[in-house]
Amino acid sequence: MGGIFNYDSPLMSGLGKLADLVILNLLTLLFCIPIVTIGASLTACHYVALKIRRGEGYVIKNFWKSFKENFVQSTVIWLIVSLGLALSLFVALFFNVEGTMASISRGVLFAASIFWGFVACWVFPLQSKFANTIKNTIKNSFLLSFKYLFRTILMLIINLLPVVLAFVLTFQWYSLLIMFGFSAPTYLCAILYDKKFEELEEMILQSQAEEAGEAGETEEIFAIEEGTN
Repeated sequence: MGGIFNYDSPLMSGLGKLADLVILNLLTLLFCIPIVTIGASLTACHYVALKIRRGEGYVIKNFWKSFKENFVQSTVIWLIVSLGLALSLFVALFFNVEGTMASISRGVLFAASIFWGFVACWVFPLQSKFANTIKNTIKNSFLLSFKYLFRTILMLIINLLPVVLAFVLTFQWYSLLIMFGFSAPTYLCAILYDKKFEELEEMILQSQAEEAGEAGETEEIFAIEEGTN
């Protein structure tokens, strides 16, 4: 019995991760309140979730570190992504036409929604882990979303699940969303992209060890540089 309650036992490790996810969720909710800071908060949430996944560091310290370092770019990315989603929603609600134009508008709306939904799945994880320009971070999010299409679809479903539950659950169950509404989906997504990020990190380290000309093609495709995170 003593082994079960050892600090390094699977049970205690799992309970520790649950506690970390509750703290992470409360921090994310708190820092999302000003609305304009949602991007930086989501970026910090992904940064910490990946740390929890890998068993590294402390929740509050890492959250604040990522929030500060990524605030400006994450905020701009959030505004771009939210504007794209809002525009798609506006078209869906108010752009009512008949005939051929209706089919075209629905097709454009569907493509735009898929584009921004896929980008949103990857853009904040990438921003949390890799230093890059805003343009390249969004571009890489789109490229990776289709390169790992199955994972992207799973991530999109996972991210939308709390929204669905908010409409399905009765009010007394909302405490689950307060404790895990952001952190649990983010952690599940981190499980999906962790291996791919490790591959990118290895590729970056390898390219840095090679001559610039030999590494040029890889850098052109992903345009990713490892940040200080």
